Amino acid sequence: MNIDELIQAERAKQRTLQQSLDRTVYHQQFRKRGFFTVTIEHKGNMPKHGIAVVLHGEPEVKPHIAFHNHDYYELIYVYRGECTNTFCSGVQTVLKEGNILLLNPDILHHIYTTTEWDCVFNILISRTLFEETMLSYLSENHFLTNFITNFVYHLKVGHDYLLFSTPRFGPVDEIITNLLYEYLMPQVYEFSNLIPHYFVILLTLLSREYATGQQMDTEGIISDFPLLNMIHYIYQNSSSVSLSVLSELFSYSPAYISRMIKRHCGYSFSHVVQDAKLQQAHKQIQFSKKPIARIAEEAGFLDASYFSGLFQKKYGMTPQNYRRFCNGQK
Repeated sequence: MNIDELIQAERAKQRTLQQSLDRTVYHQQFRKRGFFTVTIEHKGNMPKHGIAVVLHGEPEVKPHIAFHNHDYYELIYVYRGECTNTFCSGVQTVLKEGNILLLNPDILHHIYTTTEWDCVFNILISRTLFEETMLSYLSENHFLTNFITNFVYHLKVGHDYLLFSTPRFGPVDEIITNLLYEYLMPQVYEFSNLIPHYFVILLTLLSREYATGQQMDTEGIISDFPLLNMIHYIYQNSSSVSLSVLSELFSYSPAYISRMIKRHCGYSFSHVVQDAKLQQAHKQIQFSKKPIARIAEEAGFLDASYFSGLFQKKYGMTPQNYRRFCNGQK
């Protein structure tokens, strides 16, 4: 079966599946919050080894913008034709054949196609696979370590997404095609487990594109420095982490850790910790009913007014207004 035959078969399966899906929860979320959240365990996704591949739905002749976010990372690949992605900020991007859009989980967006010719694949990657399991693959790949660190933790990247332009029939296209076959034809490939490995290769190729586009000084990257593990620890323990704690855990001096974080990330240790605290508070405001002052305190901010100012600078609105936005209030 060639790729076009595979796409036709997948379209037929998707149409049958869409008729049986219960969207009640999504409708309730949208009415309450103004957006809805899609989980990787959603019936239409069916992840394998932490990855799901979904052929994008029916074309929308008159698109109705309904923003959503995910509890997973999403890689959107335009196999042919084009699609349009709109962020809640109003930024709209038309993706052409060969384009790849990599999205962080919490970013609100709406994506649609307009013709039957358009063919777009959504590759869904669980948080655990992307942020933790991949660490064993990334330890000796300094290109990819810096790419993942900057993207996942929003350090040098100014947005919650990355856009790549790759040629059809190039190495990226070949790897994605192999990943599609591996995922969509389990009866052929049931005894192999190449899906995560194809994904690592794909990220490696994209990291090279990223390094070239950002004009990264790759000679200045220290390949044996455990940057991703260290940054991951900071973001998981932002309210209590310190240079001395990192020094004890990773066996480097506090001064050396401070210099390396600044060199790799472009920010001081204190800035990275502050950003981690803000991201933790951002999630709590969105998904919990805790008072804003308590969230700020738990995140490690002793001054609520200071926290509010930092939050507004990073996210464009006060914590109170962001919560009202999440609850669908004006």
